[in-house]
Amino acid sequence: MSTLNRALAIQLMEASFDGNPAVHFSIGNGNNYLKKRKALAEFLADYSLLRKGLFISGNKKGVICFYRSDERIPFLGEFNLELKLLYKAIGFWRLPKVLWRSFLIKQNQKKIGPHIHCWYLGASPEGRDFDAANELKEMLYKESDRLQLPVLAETTMTQNNRVYERMGFKTYATVVVSGMKTFCMIREPNKIN
Repeated sequence: MSTLNRALAIQLMEASFDGNPAVHFSIGNGNNYLKKRKALAEFLADYSLLRKGLFISGNKKGVICFYRSDERIPFLGEFNLELKLLYKAIGFWRLPKVLWRSFLIKQNQKKIGPHIHCWYLGASPEGRDFDAANELKEMLYKESDRLQLPVLAETTMTQNNRVYERMGFKTYATVVVSGMKTFCMIREPNKIN
C-alpha cells in the first residue's frame, strides 16, 4: 500500500473514532485527544500493514483491517508499534485496564481457534458509505471462505452489534471491563464444495 493510501486509511479511521466507547476507554477524551486519536489510527494502519491486512475500498471511502490469527509477525516490529502506541496514546495509567480487556477478549478468541480477526471495518462518516462497507465486507468474507476460517470481530456499540448481526455474525461472548461491555462476534465461513 502506498504512503498516500496509508494516510487516507488513517484519515478515515480517525474520523470514525469520535463517540466510540472502546476508543475513549483506550485513549481517553481529555488532553491531547486529537493527537492520541491519530496515534491510535496510525497504530491500526501500521500493524495491519505489517500483517498485510489493510485495504481501502475502490471509492476511497472505506477501510478494513484484518489478519489471520495463526500467522506470526516479527516480534520487534510488533513490539515497536505497541510501545509507540503506549507512549503516544494509551499512557501508563490506562494500560492495566486496556491490557485486562485485551486479555479477556483473547481468552474468548482462543476457544474458537485459528480465525481471521476483523479489527476494524469502517466507512467515511459522511453518510456512512454503504457501497464501500459492502465491498470491504465481501472481500473479508471471500478470504474467510477461501481459507475456511471464521471471522471474529468485537464492538462496544450496541448499534454496531446489530449491524454485524445483519451481516451474518453471531455474538458468542461478552466481556465487561470498567462497566464497558464488548460484544465478541463470529461469522462462520461458507462451506466450499
